[in-house]
Amino acid sequence: MRKITKTGILIACLAAAALGACGKSNTGSSDDEGVAQRLIDATGDGEGNVLERPVSLALGPDDDVYVVGSESNNAFRIGADGEIQQIIDETGDGLGNALLEPGDIASDANGNVFVSGRASHNVFKIEPNGFISEIIDETGDGSGNGLEHAAGLAVDIFGNVYVSGRDSSNVFQITPAGVIAEILDELGDGSGLWGPEDLALDSANNVYVTGNHKVYRIPPFGTPSRIIDHDGDGEGATLFYPRGLAIDSTDTVYVGGGSSDNVFAIDQTGTVTQILDRSGDGGRRRLSHPTAIAVDEFGNVFVAAWWYESVFRVSAGGEISEVLQDVHIPRTEERHEALSSIGDVAMSESGDMYVLGSTSDTVFRIDRKLLELR
Repeated sequence: MRKITKTGILIACLAAAALGACGKSNTGSSDDEGVAQRLIDATGDGEGNVLERPVSLALGPDDDVYVVGSESNNAFRIGADGEIQQIIDETGDGLGNALLEPGDIASDANGNVFVSGRASHNVFKIEPNGFISEIIDETGDGSGNGLEHAAGLAVDIFGNVYVSGRDSSNVFQITPAGVIAEILDELGDGSGLWGPEDLALDSANNVYVTGNHKVYRIPPFGTPSRIIDHDGDGEGATLFYPRGLAIDSTDTVYVGGGSSDNVFAIDQTGTVTQILDRSGDGGRRRLSHPTAIAVDEFGNVFVAAWWYESVFRVSAGGEISEVLQDVHIPRTEERHEALSSIGDVAMSESGDMYVLGSTSDTVFRIDRKLLELR
């Protein structure tokens, strides 16, 4: 394990200053004016367990941050005190069930963490005590409905876990007792489903999944339905390759168009509204290839974009701003880019923002005070 703290930064800087080598700190602190705090980089836990090509992050109930490395085949926990610990590696459960190319990570209220393996076609559960178990594998429900390329994850308030199979074109539910059921197959709502990825849940425990230019709603009981498709808002703003899915406190659903470079809101009446397009903030910051969406308790929507290292905020009133433009993201010693190819974004209950750089192998925390100044 290793720990990143302000004290460690200060000591390192004082030592380097004696040699005239102390410039910008490797790791900033969100308590410093305009500086983001680097939580983890390519060195991982600092004990040989590296982080390569992170693709997803999640926030735990105790302010823990979790991140998966798709090329390092592992996942890390970053504690509120800055301590970094690898919680699973490519050996999976250690019983022959490997974790290969993890794609998503999620946590529940009890501190359990779930990781999907895209190339190993499975999902692992990591309990707070460190015990690891495989809760679903490529056999799926064991009744002929297999799981291929396990992608998105979600966990409901009852502890049920949901996973999408991108190549098997389906969605499974795994109960805490281990009962597995396929809740959506390649038929979708009858119009067909392929390539499902992102998952989200609303307050009524409806499951939402993206796939083939659509978003489906899967009710706990009843028939699946589409809430948006390629036609987008029906007024010329189309949806291509949905990426990123989030739901706010009013159960409004937000989805990004990975190739159409836009974001839609779908309220509970079914009204579809484009809230962000490729013009971005209307200035020099444009939206290109949105990858993830997060919402906060005030109704702000945050949209991460793969290109140009941007995160856009759409306020409840519709005001659009790019929130990273004046935030200093400190570089690492090993990488020229401090934050590149933003693959995920998350918001804590306190209003802090967490952003993941997939090609820079980094995760940063940006204090809510910095966001309030933007």
